[in-house]
Amino acid sequence: MQELLAKINIGSDVAYILLLMSLFVVPRVLQRWRIPSAVTAFLLGTGAGLGLGIFQGDPTVGLLSTLGIVALFLFAGLEVDFGELRRGASVLIQHVVIRLAMVAAVTWAVIFGLQLELRPAVLVALALVTPSTGFILDSLDALGSTDQERFWIRSKAIAVEMIALGILFVDLRSETWQGLALSTAALIALIAFLPFAFSVFAKRIMPHAPKSDFPFLVILAVAAAFVTKNLGVYYLVGAFVVGIVAHRFRYHIPSIRDHSMLTAVGALSSLFVPFYFFHAGLELKRDDFSLDALLLALIFLIAVLPFDYWWSACIDASCSRSRCARVYVSRYPCCRPWYSRWCWRLSCVRSSRLMQRFLAHWSSTH
Repeated sequence: MQELLAKINIGSDVAYILLLMSLFVVPRVLQRWRIPSAVTAFLLGTGAGLGLGIFQGDPTVGLLSTLGIVALFLFAGLEVDFGELRRGASVLIQHVVIRLAMVAAVTWAVIFGLQLELRPAVLVALALVTPSTGFILDSLDALGSTDQERFWIRSKAIAVEMIALGILFVDLRSETWQGLALSTAALIALIAFLPFAFSVFAKRIMPHAPKSDFPFLVILAVAAAFVTKNLGVYYLVGAFVVGIVAHRFRYHIPSIRDHSMLTAVGALSSLFVPFYFFHAGLELKRDDFSLDALLLALIFLIAVLPFDYWWSACIDASCSRSRCARVYVSRYPCCRPWYSRWCWRLSCVRSSRLMQRFLAHWSSTH
C-alpha cells in the first residue's frame, strides 16, 4: 500500500480520508437505484484490493470492520422481541429444521462425492447453505419490506446463523473431547457472567456515573465478541448475546427502555458496518476467480437454490406464497437485480476458494 501511495504522492492520512468519503458517500448515491450499501462497500473493497492493491492487511481497516460487525449484531440483539418470537416459535423451528436438513444433505453429498471425512464435509456444507446474516441485516432498509416481513427476515436469518455457528463451534472444537468440553464451559461461563455484569452496573455504577450506559454496553459487547471469537464461534455471537441480555435489563437501564440506546447503537452500526463489507472485499484474491471456483459456484446455484426456495420459503407457515417469495429474495441477494446477484456470486466464489484451501490443508495434515 505504501509503495503505491508514494508513487501517486498521496500520504496515508489522505488515503484514509478518501476511503471515508468513498464508503459514506458513494453507497448513499447509489441507493437511489436500490443498490444496497453493503454491495457497494464490498465492490469498493474488491476494487481496492484486486485493482489497486491498497489497504490489504491494514490493521486499522481490520479493527473498524470488527467494530462494524459487533455493532450490527449488538443492535440485532437489542431488537429481539421475545414475545413475538414465542408467538412465531413453530415457524422458526420449522425453518431451522429445514436448514439443518439441508446441511445434513449437503454434508452427506460431500462425504460421498468428494470422499471427505465428516468434519471437513460439515464445513463445506455450512459454507454453501448458510446465507450472510450481516448482509441481510444491513440491507433491510433498502429492501422495501413491511414491518412483518422485516421481523421474519431478521428472525430467520439470525436463527439460522446461530445454529450454523453452533455447528461450526462443535465441528472445530471436536478434535478432542477435552477441548470441546473446555470451550463449551468457557462459553457457558461467559453467558452466565453477562447478567451479573449488567446487574452490578445498573445497581452500583450507573447511579454514580451518568451517561455511562452506552460506553459500558459497547465495551462489554466488544469484549464478549473477542472472547467468542477466540472460542471459535466468531465475533457476532458475543455481541448478539450482550444485546439480548441488555434487552432483558431494559427495566433497570432507562436508556434501553426508552429506545435511545437502540438509536445510538444503530447510529454506531451505520458508521462502522461499511468497513466490514469493505474488508470482506479486500480479502478476495485473483485465484478466487479461477475456473474451478467459478464452476463450484455455478453448480451450487443450479443444484441448491431451487430446492431452498421451494422448501425454505414456499412451505413456510408464516406467510402467503407471494410474501414468502419476498422474504426469500431478501434473504438471498442473488435473487435481486444483477448487482446483488453478482455480489452473491463473488461470495460463492470466495467460499469455494476457501474450501479448496481448507481441503489442501486437510490433505497435507492428515
